[in-house]
Amino acid sequence: LLTELDTAVSCIEASCECLMEEPTLFTEPFLALMGKAACFALFGTMFMLLLSTGKVDLVGHYGGVKRGLEFSPEQWVYLGFFVFFFFWAMEMNTAASTYVIAWIAQHWYL
Repeated sequence: LLTELDTAVSCIEASCECLMEEPTLFTEPFLALMGKAACFALFGTMFMLLLSTGKVDLVGHYGGVKRGLEFSPEQWVYLGFFVFFFFWAMEMNTAASTYVIAWIAQHWYL
């Protein structure tokens, strides 16, 4: 148990040293957040434009006018691909962020 605790303490000390010697690591969470926010805004705008291609139809006449969107099978494929691509791009952003942190830590250690 003591050797495992010593190993954990050594890892924490090394990570603190790395953070103090590589100050650019402090900016990485902010840059990653800005990248994800830009990606989310871009994809959100594009998704709204894609949704606007649907056919608007009136639904019911009870207590007001309700509207719905109707999509062709081809449009459903586009929407599905778009949702898949959105999640893929967000995960790619996370992977790039993780890679940058690992690369900086590796070069600090060597």
